[in-house]
Amino acid sequence: MRILFFSHDATRTGAPIMLFRLATLLKENTQIEIEFFFKYGGELLTEFSKFFPTQIVPPYAAETNKFRYFKRKRKEQEFKRLVTKLQSFDVVISNTITNGDLDDYLRLHPKVITYVHELENAVSAYTSSYFVQKVLEHSHHYFAPTHSVKNFLINRYQIPESRITLLPAYIPDSFSTYTTERETIRKKYNWSEADFIIAGIGNGLWTKGPDLFIQSILFAREKNRNIKAVWVGIPADSLEYTRFMYDVKQSGLEDIITVLPPINHPEEILAGVDVFFLSSREESYSLVVLEAAMMQLPVFYFEGCTGPSEFIDSSNGMQLDYNRPDKVSASINYLYNTTEAKINMGKEARGKFLRLMSKDVILKTFFQGIQH
Repeated sequence: MRILFFSHDATRTGAPIMLFRLATLLKENTQIEIEFFFKYGGELLTEFSKFFPTQIVPPYAAETNKFRYFKRKRKEQEFKRLVTKLQSFDVVISNTITNGDLDDYLRLHPKVITYVHELENAVSAYTSSYFVQKVLEHSHHYFAPTHSVKNFLINRYQIPESRITLLPAYIPDSFSTYTTERETIRKKYNWSEADFIIAGIGNGLWTKGPDLFIQSILFAREKNRNIKAVWVGIPADSLEYTRFMYDVKQSGLEDIITVLPPINHPEEILAGVDVFFLSSREESYSLVVLEAAMMQLPVFYFEGCTGPSEFIDSSNGMQLDYNRPDKVSASINYLYNTTEAKINMGKEARGKFLRLMSKDVILKTFFQGIQH
């Protein structure tokens, strides 16, 4: 069998990382031939190309200007070549609902499975209703990583449940690799053993709630001077970084919140912290929740951020009132003062991760989905 994955980009964000891990799992455990088309590039493109044939394939738009005849012909020839190649695969998996602008390619394959990671706000932010309709027209079947995404597809677009397969994210278990590095990590970032470290991860966009994270740490510090934090994932050359650092400095937290760029393995940081706080306003699931659970950390998140509720419950974390940094602060200090509760929550989180994230389960579900 030959499978083509068509991704919107190769940035170090949830959906491309999820796709890379899934493709690697298939490569290591099956005889499937895998290739990648990307609409745009990104930091992970080199990593993808180490293991799989990759190619950037921008959206196609026919050139109609009669004074650009030769340019138009070259473009048409390239389009036909790519379509011929695309049609040579048994299955095409499009890794986002925002690939409607690739409809010129995707509508020409009889078996396109769209792996949807987005909910309402992300769909509104990154695509249009016109292009979503194109996705609905060319998709033979759908993968959804969570029940919240599955229900979104059913309720928002009236997609029959029989056309959606629930395919969770696959995360290789690296607990034993990093858990022994706690002391090294804390020394690297000048965290003492008395410091209680709260981790946040994300690209710094509004939906990730970086402002809520900073406010929560500010509240927590008023009660406990041992509280510190780290935020991972904001590129230093981005507007989000500038805004984040402005709030950090204005809040007097420059020595309290460590800010790090995106990294390939968040476990390198998570192994050295005490609690993970998902400050997002909306998440379809969030890989970092699973990565935190893998590293035996309790997880906090806001009510209304629907995806994490499918994994986090009162045994392994806390759901807190939306937009209430004071509630986050109280929960942080509760776990600081109740070590046993923190340890038990972390163990429950890791136990649930091990039960649900089995590679055998992921492979079985994947094959069930592509057989539709």
